[in-house]
Amino acid sequence: MIYLFWVILVIKLYSILNIYQQSHYQFFHYSKYHLKNFFYDEFFSCAFFIVAIILKNDLVYLVSLLFSLIYILIFKLKFKVKLKFTNRLKRLYLFLFLIIGTISWFIPIDYNLVILLFLSFLITPILFIISKIEELLSKRYIKKAKKKLIDFNNIIIGITGSYGKTSTKHFLNSILEDKYNVITSIKSYNTPLGLAKTINDNYLELAQILILEFGASKTNDIAKLMDFIKPNVAIITEVGEMHLETFKNINNILNEKTKIVEGLNENGIAIVNFENEYLRNYQYKTKATMITYGFTYGDYQAKNINITKDMSFDVYYHDKFLINIETSVSGKHQILNILACIAYARYLGIDNLYIKNKIAFLKNYEHRLTPKFDNEHVIIDDSFNANIKGAISALNFLNGYKGKKILITPGFVELKNDDDIYTEFAESILKNCQIVILVGYLQTRKLYKKLENKVEVYVLANYMDAYKLYLEIKKKEQTVLLIENDLPDLYKVGFKC
Repeated sequence: MIYLFWVILVIKLYSILNIYQQSHYQFFHYSKYHLKNFFYDEFFSCAFFIVAIILKNDLVYLVSLLFSLIYILIFKLKFKVKLKFTNRLKRLYLFLFLIIGTISWFIPIDYNLVILLFLSFLITPILFIISKIEELLSKRYIKKAKKKLIDFNNIIIGITGSYGKTSTKHFLNSILEDKYNVITSIKSYNTPLGLAKTINDNYLELAQILILEFGASKTNDIAKLMDFIKPNVAIITEVGEMHLETFKNINNILNEKTKIVEGLNENGIAIVNFENEYLRNYQYKTKATMITYGFTYGDYQAKNINITKDMSFDVYYHDKFLINIETSVSGKHQILNILACIAYARYLGIDNLYIKNKIAFLKNYEHRLTPKFDNEHVIIDDSFNANIKGAISALNFLNGYKGKKILITPGFVELKNDDDIYTEFAESILKNCQIVILVGYLQTRKLYKKLENKVEVYVLANYMDAYKLYLEIKKKEQTVLLIENDLPDLYKVGFKC
């Protein structure tokens, strides 16, 4: 039976570490998931284990372990995000297995069942100790990157915001890369350790411009990044209700994001989205040059906007027409991200025609309003978007296509005062969609109540079930599917969702 215990231990460690990795190795998110899901994950196993412990019968122990194994294999290994076996994860996996396996060898089987039952909590102290050790190692890695930056005397651009950072970073890189040697932080890496990887893995001696994404999920995150990296240019894309569980309120988010501007010296350049009312009304304490942009506010404005499968708009500077832009980038919200790039490109002295030509070839970043075609059917992948402005922009984008409009979404997470947001979301859904498929029974209940009896709406346990329903619908008629904010397993609560 001890061997069966080890098999279950390996599988459960895989399940637990998958969530730990999805939480970016942060205890707050890891612990929150297991506290919410412990009952759902362990209910049946717990019942069998209690019977086994009371009866103290080897056959019952064996049945309990077998049931636990079958239950895990059938219900608890259907992860949307697969575990990535990085060197860090391999070390952690092996270390935890050896510790728990060694302990189990010397204790009665009753306690082995308890270990399996409470494994996610029992390994927490071990994970805490390991994280502190790795934190010390990370500091050395960050220190190495900081040392490299001392000799870097060229342009460093820091991009932050509640959303829009990654798209803006890639748009700006595409516009500048043919005129300058540009190094850009990879993927959505925006923490000190992630940015240190970009710096340490590249030859800064060859770079003229370094474009880095500055992330913040709690107060002082930007301050830590500014202590590590001293940007010459700061871009703030948006401020909205993201990470409210840690920030608590919108003012804390605003104060955190604006630190990137207030950390600039008098020679710095701040490019700020003034269409955002929080950023527009904020009193900036900076000597840096401010350049602003928006639809109706700012130095640079986008007007005469035409949103179809391809977008076009006119760019004005201080109410003077500059240039007409055409792009295959999708979504009105992306126009603001493009405007930020235009503002900085013009500051560098790049001519309008060059900017126009480069923007014409821009593409949406992967999983951000990316259309795919399947004969007469269209699938619009906006699964990496997790904010209301982008979602509404995506819903409006559906009008450019023919067919029955279908939405698959789990709604949003990490919102506190979300009733107004869901009201706005629901109104846009009703305006643009004929069928709505909600994913997850718990997190979508508020949205469901706002849509019930007003549109054809379904609630399903997971994304795979939702997609199967879409496939059935698509057999009958021409469709346009929008996948909006495909949540990872970390945010799921319940037996199936």
